[in-house]
Amino acid sequence: MSTGGRPLARPVFPFVDAMVVIDLPDRRVLVDEPRIEEWGIGAGEVFEIALQNFMQAIIVPTEKDSPIRFVDHGDGYFTSLLLIPGWLSLFSDGEHRPVAFIPDERNLILLQDKGDGVEKMFALVAEEYLGSDCRVSPQAYTVDENHAVIPYDRAEPLSVAARSATAQLALTGYSTQTTFLEHILDENPDALSRRYGIEYAYPSDIFDAEPAGLPATIIPWCHGTASLLPDADYLDFCEVDSNGQITGSITAPLRLAVETLGLAPVPGLWPRRFEAREWPDDATLAQLAASVNQRWRQ
Repeated sequence: MSTGGRPLARPVFPFVDAMVVIDLPDRRVLVDEPRIEEWGIGAGEVFEIALQNFMQAIIVPTEKDSPIRFVDHGDGYFTSLLLIPGWLSLFSDGEHRPVAFIPDERNLILLQDKGDGVEKMFALVAEEYLGSDCRVSPQAYTVDENHAVIPYDRAEPLSVAARSATAQLALTGYSTQTTFLEHILDENPDALSRRYGIEYAYPSDIFDAEPAGLPATIIPWCHGTASLLPDADYLDFCEVDSNGQITGSITAPLRLAVETLGLAPVPGLWPRRFEAREWPDDATLAQLAASVNQRWRQ
């Protein structure tokens, strides 16, 4: 039985964690931190043992000409096949990249990256993802030159469908986290200090946007507000009046803002958020504004 502690989890893809379960005849029990303390071993060893056990029942795909769907009826763990080094590459025909979708915990879909099959599958998976009660990801996954599994948007950064899936995954993941952070702060305003060793900061929301004609994500940071910024594509520096209304804004790529301002991720918080407290001076804002061809004004 579960000890009621925090489940053991390890990030494997953006917004997708691997977890370990004890597979009993009538149920699955998540392995949590108190349990591995009882066992006297570290988290890394637990994941390694679990992977080795799982690899003993490996499934090798033989049909490669048409899409394959693996459906888990309770004991398949098919979505975890992507964690086995080199497994997804087995579905390659030598000419086309293998592509996998894991819309929810029960379904693994494999197909070749040829024609418009992947683009059509994105649309189908998006519906399955949003309609599932155990959703995992609307994103596709493929392999790099070293056969490591990577999100599809890293292989095809200009794919509108892949970028849209990335944005949807970020919106869903951060929405869940924002709800959690707001809940613990409502219960105890010092919760961030106790859990993460930082002073109070507002957990910012994340939104979808298309500043360059491609699906993306953006977060607002209002002048005078200490904020926990999600890892988005763009950061909107917002000036506000005495009533808290936005009077103007400057948009910059988040990566550039993080580097320029020296923003650091909050230790132990996943998905990661950057701690933003000190508002940049006018010269720095001008530098950030000059890095893009577009300013967004409210």
